[in-house]
Amino acid sequence: MNDVYLSSINIEDFRTFGEFSVELPAAPGLLLLTGTNGLGKSSFFDAIEWALTGNIRRFTPYVSRQGNTVIPDRDYLTRNGADPDSHAVTLQFSEGESIRRSASQKPSAAEVAALLARPGRGQITDLGTHLAMTHFLGQAERQRFTSRESDDQWAALKGPSGVDRLELIRTRLRGRSTTIAFNNRVKAEQARIADIEKEIADWQGWQARLERLRTAVRAGGGLSEGDVLSGAR
Repeated sequence: MNDVYLSSINIEDFRTFGEFSVELPAAPGLLLLTGTNGLGKSSFFDAIEWALTGNIRRFTPYVSRQGNTVIPDRDYLTRNGADPDSHAVTLQFSEGESIRRSASQKPSAAEVAALLARPGRGQITDLGTHLAMTHFLGQAERQRFTSRESDDQWAALKGPSGVDRLELIRTRLRGRSTTIAFNNRVKAEQARIADIEKEIADWQGWQARLERLRTAVRAGGGLSEGDVLSGAR
């Protein structure tokens, strides 16, 4: 079974979007979404999150209280001027499957997890948390990223970029125990190489001896080549 990649998104009357569709490369990669403030970049990712989870985490504190909805979806998700509850989002995936969420179509978390799950991977228990982990530089942060010092910018990007994990690996590889282990492995492999080289030298010596005996047989004619081979064994 192949990995699953998002291949297209269709947004209908969702927040600032009327009718909008976009196709995406169904392969590993990095997609950059750029544009001026107010263009709908955040709403684009809100649409993906809502289609997958039925919620938008950044709005949760404002639309629900103690698990009870106080602001219905139509009041903040349906595009201004559109029919109430006309908003919908369809996600198409590389394997041909799709997820569509609307006021009347509400796939369960189990259905979405079953579509995205792959053998050998961890179980998907909270997709919203996974999505939140990919949003590490929000537009509404108090201190804008571009105004930070270079060291602070690097610190903000190290975790999401995976550099922290590489740094941990580098630190562990430089430890004394790792160095000793590698040195022992090098010595063992060098000993194996020496043994193989000795076996090759012995084989070459026997080959040279056999050739000398063959030459002697051809010159003297006293023994057959079969006798020489038997004697060489």
